[in-house]
Amino acid sequence: MINIIDSKLSEDDTSVNPNVEITAIWPPKAIRLEDGFWNNYGIDCDLVQKIVSGEDQSNEYNVTDISISVTSLIRKRSHETGLSKIVEYKFKHRPFLNCLKEDDAHLINSISEDLMIKPEKDTDLQNNARKNQTDFSSNLQALGVVDMIFKNMTDGFFVEAGASDCNQKSVSLPLENHLNWRGLLVEPLPDKYDQCKKANRKSDLINTCLGIKKQPHFAQFNLGQGVIDTSDVASEKSLIEFQCFPLYSILVALGNPTVNLFIMDIQGSEIAVFETIPWQKVDIQVISLKTYKDSSREKIHDFLKRRGYDRFDHRKKFNEMTKMNDLFVRRDIRKKYNV
Repeated sequence: MINIIDSKLSEDDTSVNPNVEITAIWPPKAIRLEDGFWNNYGIDCDLVQKIVSGEDQSNEYNVTDISISVTSLIRKRSHETGLSKIVEYKFKHRPFLNCLKEDDAHLINSISEDLMIKPEKDTDLQNNARKNQTDFSSNLQALGVVDMIFKNMTDGFFVEAGASDCNQKSVSLPLENHLNWRGLLVEPLPDKYDQCKKANRKSDLINTCLGIKKQPHFAQFNLGQGVIDTSDVASEKSLIEFQCFPLYSILVALGNPTVNLFIMDIQGSEIAVFETIPWQKVDIQVISLKTYKDSSREKIHDFLKRRGYDRFDHRKKFNEMTKMNDLFVRRDIRKKYNV
């Protein structure tokens, strides 16, 4: 049994690295100037795994789940005025979690208890969103899925990755409001996430990006495009360093429910996210995918076909800009609903 200490260190502590607002001890040194998200703040994950697994029993190290407060200053341009301003974003990094396996008990508990926001009780969506924002008639993607597959099935479960404002632009909102579905809303962008917190949805909410590795990891996120940036080219892009979590870890934190509908709008990282999923351990019935020119569309089709899914066009053309409207239905579900 390894005793993992949750360390929510004070932001008043002196920092060695000017990009990090606290000092964290990972034995027995402060975070150095050369340490940061790029090297997991100097924490050696190989060593952590040896300690957690019991391979290293030297008792030389304290296993500490530190929480690091990070501030990023991003220049943003207003769409209305064209003027730029500096926006300050504050968020947390927990590098120890990056060292844990996707189903580690401490990781799962941290996601469930620390990162997810549970819905308020007795939330009335009709009082928090205009009626036309919750109607199927104004959400062709949701309408297409209901008409083609689930008909008027109630009490379903969804995961919406790229939930935007969780309101007007959310695909899952009509399902939640009219058919009593519940689910998980995933939104990494700070501005959109703040809007989500005010939307008073009946579903869980988490401020993260879906990981493209089988363990949590830090990733540079392009705020302008809303995507994980994997390029090595230096640029003036507005990048912020998020901590991403595997979809499987997030699902386990929810109790690994049957996902009737997985809605994805993550603009290019789809196949990388799919490759992290242990498909034999999850129950994802239908995937509604908004694909883009850099989404490796044919590779996605082939990947999901080999996992037992058949592709269909959406009956409702919800993505007129790209004409790339993909709906994947698992073959047993296709048979069940006579798709």
